[in-house]
Amino acid sequence: MFKKLLSNLSFNPSMLEGIPDYHSLLKNERIVRRYGLGILFAVLVLELFIIMSPAKASVTTSPNNLLANGFSSPANAGSDCSNNTAYTQVLAYFNLNCADLAQAPTVTIKANADNKQLVSLNRMAYGQNGETSIAIGGQIYYFRPLVSGNGIAALSLKALALNAPQYGKLYVLYNSGNLVLASTPNTASTLCSLTGANACPKQSIFVRDASIANNNINGGIVRPNNLIVYTLAATNLSAKPIENYAIQANFSDVLNYVNLVNTYGGIFKGSELTWQAQTINPGQTVVENVVFAVDNPIPNLVLSASDTNYNNLKLVVAYGNVATVNLPTTIVKYIELKVNNGLPYAGQLISLIILVLLILFATYFLLHNSLINKELKCLKHDYLKNYKR
Repeated sequence: MFKKLLSNLSFNPSMLEGIPDYHSLLKNERIVRRYGLGILFAVLVLELFIIMSPAKASVTTSPNNLLANGFSSPANAGSDCSNNTAYTQVLAYFNLNCADLAQAPTVTIKANADNKQLVSLNRMAYGQNGETSIAIGGQIYYFRPLVSGNGIAALSLKALALNAPQYGKLYVLYNSGNLVLASTPNTASTLCSLTGANACPKQSIFVRDASIANNNINGGIVRPNNLIVYTLAATNLSAKPIENYAIQANFSDVLNYVNLVNTYGGIFKGSELTWQAQTINPGQTVVENVVFAVDNPIPNLVLSASDTNYNNLKLVVAYGNVATVNLPTTIVKYIELKVNNGLPYAGQLISLIILVLLILFATYFLLHNSLINKELKCLKHDYLKNYKR
């Protein structure tokens, strides 16, 4: 339209009267294009934010993970480590630091490698064969065979590979931040003995249906709305009193499927339930109880990709022995490994390139609009000046 107006204007000066309308049209288009360009810039900022701070899944997070959501790269591992005091202490125990993670190469390991001798360091106790405890930075962690810890014998695991002084080859798993060693260190063992100077009580746990007295349902099945009672007992088998001892257990594997009814004085801190500390005399047994009601309906929770023992329709609590209660298996369980299943996927770089091209395209037309608008003003001014002569 602009070229047509320009070519005919010399033959028909009266077309100058149409310039204001054309100018108004260009002005409206320029406003729309400015808004569009602004939106594209906002999307670009959002895209850059997503690239710099990638989203992390939380639905499949297991409390057994040393790093709650794992990490996506060595640099991300180093950053998460530096913001986690407990994790820094764990690395320091193995003569490593956060900078070592940031510089470590990425490898893939098999959970059943080395004749299934690999062991992982975990936050939770599952009471499995070969499980040993270790104290680091005032917290208790647990070594157990990597195969049992992940639930799938041939699972391929992405990890960072490091060499830990005095401990040899060590891996840090991407999906959990948990450490993997070739064997259990000699420093990992029971933290005390049932007798002797450093005595600790013998621990045991008993689970029953609240509607039936002394009914041991360990290994059995509970239904929605059932009341289940966990009884935790500590017995002093030594010849001396055990002072300031508090019964404590982790119920993280239970809490997703139940509602709390009564702790009888126990206090939950996260998933850890602790009762008041007391003195246990020789031969004495101290008992604490906690009651839960099974959810109705039973929630269909996604299995954790980093720990298939979590959200697996089994309520497992370890305190000396292991109490396991099963939920009905009518719910089909799946491991959530990816979210964008069935949808076209464009990598972040491709998305960024397309977005930049759109911004350049929109910028060109906005500048072209502004140029034509400016030429119209000059055209109107020059023709009116010559027309008056």
